[in-house]
Amino acid sequence: MKLRNFLAMALVALCTVSCSDDDEVLDEFVKPTENIAAQVAGSYEGGNIMIVGGQPTGVVKGSVEITAQENGKVTVVLPEAGMGKMKLAAITLEDVEVKSVADKEFSLEHAAFEFTVDGTKYVNAKGLKGSVKDGKLTLAYDIKPGGMPFPILFNFTTDQNEILVGQVARSYKGATEMFMGGESSGSFDAEVKIEAQEDGKFTIMLPEAAVMNGKMTLPAVSVKDAEIKAVANAEGEFTVEVAAFTVELEDGKKCVNKKGLKGAIKNGALTLEYDLQVGKMPFAIDFKFASKKK
Repeated sequence: MKLRNFLAMALVALCTVSCSDDDEVLDEFVKPTENIAAQVAGSYEGGNIMIVGGQPTGVVKGSVEITAQENGKVTVVLPEAGMGKMKLAAITLEDVEVKSVADKEFSLEHAAFEFTVDGTKYVNAKGLKGSVKDGKLTLAYDIKPGGMPFPILFNFTTDQNEILVGQVARSYKGATEMFMGGESSGSFDAEVKIEAQEDGKFTIMLPEAAVMNGKMTLPAVSVKDAEIKAVANAEGEFTVEVAAFTVELEDGKKCVNKKGLKGAIKNGALTLEYDLQVGKMPFAIDFKFASKKK
C-alpha cells in the first residue's frame, strides 16, 4: 500500500514539472518580437547629395528624423534641400516600411508619393529606399518640383567620406593658363574631372594642352592618389594636393611632374597649379587652372 502511494505521488510530481517546462517553452514561443521600428528611430545628422542631370551639384547639410509608429512602420522627416529656385521644403513621409535584414542592419522603403506645399506640387516617381547599418543611415529618393522638366535625385548619408565625395567629385569647366620661363604663353578652355577612389583618395583628370603655338599637344593625364581635405572652420572649402608624380603615356613616353599639384575648392570652384614635362622636352610647362563659379 505504501509503495502504491509513493508511485502515485512520484507520477504527480513528474507531471507537474513537465507541465511547468511546457509552459516556459510556450511563453518563449509567444513572446512578442522586438519592435524593429523603435530600433531605427532617432535623429541622423548628415548631408544630402544633390544630383541633377547625372552630375552632383552639391551637398546640403541637415538631419533626418525617424520616429516609430504604433503599426510597426516609421515616419521619416526629410530635411530641406536645394538652393535658390531649387530649394525644397522639408518632407514628412509616413508609413515607411522597416525590415531587419541582418544583425544591426535594417532596410527602409516607401512607394512613390506626391505632395503639395504652398501651391507647388512635388512628385516622387521612384519611391524612397535606404538602410540603417551599425547606426549609419543612407537614403535615396527623387523629387520633381512644380513644372520642372526633370527630377532632382537625392542621396542622404551620415558617412563623412561619402559627404566629402559628394562635395568635390565632379566635372569642373573653366580655363587653363600656361607659363614658360615664368611668362604667360596663352590660355585655353579646359575641363578637369575629379573622381573618388575606393581608398578615400581621388583621381584628377587633367586636360590636354596645345603648346608652342599649337606645334605640340600634351595629352590628357590622369593623376591618382590626390588628397582632398576639408579646411577647418571653413564651410565649403577644401585643399587639393598630390606629391610629385610620373605618368606613363599610351605612346610609351613619360609625363613628369616635379613640383607636385596643389589647389583648392571654394564655394564649388576649383583652382589648380601644376607642371608637366613630356618625353624629351627640355623644360617643364607650368599650368594654372581656374573653374567658373557655380
